[in-house]
Amino acid sequence: MAPDTSHQASVAANLARFNAEFALRYDAQEATIVLSSLFAKTLLEFNPHQPRKSSEESNTVLGNLDPANLCGPDNSLPDTASFTTKFPHSLFKPGMKLLDFACGTGLVTSKLIPYLVSDDASVKTEVVGMDINQAFLAKFDEKLKGKSIPANISANSYVYDVLDSKFEDELQTQFGNKFDCIICTISYHHIDNYQKVTKKLTEFLAPGGWILIIDFYNEDAEFGLNGTKPKLNNDAVSHMGGLRLPALNETLHDYCHLENVSAAREYKCDIWQQGHFIDNHCTQDMIDKFHNGELPSKKNQFEEDLYLVQVSIVMAVGQKL
Repeated sequence: MAPDTSHQASVAANLARFNAEFALRYDAQEATIVLSSLFAKTLLEFNPHQPRKSSEESNTVLGNLDPANLCGPDNSLPDTASFTTKFPHSLFKPGMKLLDFACGTGLVTSKLIPYLVSDDASVKTEVVGMDINQAFLAKFDEKLKGKSIPANISANSYVYDVLDSKFEDELQTQFGNKFDCIICTISYHHIDNYQKVTKKLTEFLAPGGWILIIDFYNEDAEFGLNGTKPKLNNDAVSHMGGLRLPALNETLHDYCHLENVSAAREYKCDIWQQGHFIDNHCTQDMIDKFHNGELPSKKNQFEEDLYLVQVSIVMAVGQKL
């Protein structure tokens, strides 16, 4: 099989940007702290038996996203003591096998761990982080290994490019039909061929298992107004022109043959981000406000300029039957 040169270029661009220096700063960024908690809350509270939000229901902007208080009092993580009672249909429970694909530094998965703990020592939970970036996986290991993790929860990380043919047999032997749930947060918009990646990930799902993809959503891209072509930003990170809901549904259902498929916007929220993020992730309206000096601004701890910008978040899900 001929190598996928566009995929290889995307991998190289992301490795060049998301290096060891970037990993040191990543966890300290306000947007990272806020979004990781918000994504963990979304995953934990997802009910596969309920219909997804309509466009109108997801149009309200979430408020009070305070990094000092997780997501703020109105958007905080569920209480661990009452979690199983309040969210009996959650996919996240003790004894599961969980893969965090493109896991980064493990911020989201580390927030899920308290909900996977069992008082029964015989109930074993397995967590796996997979990424192309060893620098990020080193941070993943710091969070998910050691004395702070219960003994009956195992956590391991692996460096893999799942589309690299030299790993095909190894991946299938190690992870084929294994996981009850696969999650991926804010990584799909960096993946050049997410159809093929998703197809490979479905091979890792156990029968009945779910894949849950959370990412930035640019409404302009849905209607061909902005970001309709793949592009490189100033840091040479590839952006695939914005995720589209019909394309995500087609990928999960038609291409990967999953069931109970749905892709929908979950919410809008305000976050503090740098200018290059705005140019590559936001609607034209936000981009114009940024370049016209209309957005609130401040400095972060690294003396970098940040701007308060509105983003939309989409979640796509599917089940392997």
